[in-house]
This record gives sequence, structure tokens and C-alpha cells, in this order.
Amino acid sequence: MPTKTANRRSAEPPIRDIEINYRDGKAYAAYIPLETAEARQNARKRVYRSVPHEGGYVVDFTRTGVPIGIEVTAPSAVTHAAVNRLLTSLGLSKVSRAVLRPLLAA
Repeated sequence: MPTKTANRRSAEPPIRDIEINYRDGKAYAAYIPLETAEARQNARKRVYRSVPHEGGYVVDFTRTGVPIGIEVTAPSAVTHAAVNRLLTSLGLSKVSRAVLRPLLAA
């Protein structure tokens, strides 16, 4: 049975901003800050641990295990389905394609 924290996290929109870095007109990296209540409370805390995931994603966690961001090491390989799989594996809700449009276009 899911905990109250997991239920609360899954109901919130996890992505509001996407930071994309370009060099010579090509995206070479991106960062997706996660917008959950726990992440906002921990926004001033530093990344304690980074865990690589399949497809060129690295999830940053606080010391208490709260996911606070997703590093994208291969923006050209990002897919809507892969991001949603990663979000659900973290206990977060899926996002629409429109939310990821800037990253998908990069």
C-alpha cells in the first residue's frame, strides 16, 4: 500500500522548468528541476547522491533520498515515454508532451 508521501508526490506536477545548455547551436546537456513539495523544501540543500539511469539520465537526490532533479546527458536522445517511465519509477506523476516540448525540440 503506498504511503501518504507517495500519494502526495504523485498528484503534483513534477516539472515546471527545463534548463537546456547549447554549444555551437546544439543542445549538449539539460537539467530538469523536480517541483515537488519535498524538493521545494530541500531546494537549498545540495545534491547528496546522483544515480545514473538508462537512456542518459542522472537523478539527483538529497541526503534524505528526495529526488530534486534530473540531469539529461544526451538531450537529442530524450523521448516523452522515457521521461515518463523515469518519473513514475521515482513515484512522480507523468507529464504531457507539451511540458517536454522544449527538450524534445533540442
